[in-house]
Amino acid sequence: MTHGGFEILQYDLQAANIVNSEQVVATYDGFEAPAGWNTNFWMHQIGPDGKIYINTTSTTMALHTIESSDSAGIGCNVQQHSILLPKFNATLPNFPNYRLGALSGSPCDTLTGINNIQTHDLTLRVYPNPNNGEFNIRYQLPQNIQGILEVHDINGKLIWSRKLPPWSSMQQISLSKSINPGIYLVSIKSGYYFFIQKLVIYDN
Repeated sequence: MTHGGFEILQYDLQAANIVNSEQVVATYDGFEAPAGWNTNFWMHQIGPDGKIYINTTSTTMALHTIESSDSAGIGCNVQQHSILLPKFNATLPNFPNYRLGALSGSPCDTLTGINNIQTHDLTLRVYPNPNNGEFNIRYQLPQNIQGILEVHDINGKLIWSRKLPPWSSMQQISLSKSINPGIYLVSIKSGYYFFIQKLVIYDN
């Protein structure tokens, strides 16, 4: 959350004492865009890529981002004025969620019969593939459930992992530059669902 426009605070909502879990994860650095217009912190909105986007308290030409919204402390990676806009902006867009699932009794679900409800498909897509360790993933998590993305070598050894926040659908992945060329397995798990895909890394 934003505190006075000059700090971003983080709370652990699963902590026994939420108030005591408070951490300052960013302090406004004084950046102006354009000159004379403070880009301090204001409204937050999670995007379809799992990042949190933050606008400013006045109309400016910059947005901030929280790159890893589920990571604790400064590991959430607040990037101040990471997006510079071509025009003045005063708000954030609403990101509609089209995968909320069926709402029992809603007239919007009258076309869905009980006999044609399908098992959830995570639909993991890795691209480009092959790649040099820099790639994107697209996926569809079950309703309001987080997931975990893992990369294993062909011997089953875990090489890398990342938590996927609920409602997210896209991530940009940058594996260590020291990762060896070869064939790896990318897997995504969420609740009872699991999907795996082959990943080919080539030598730079």
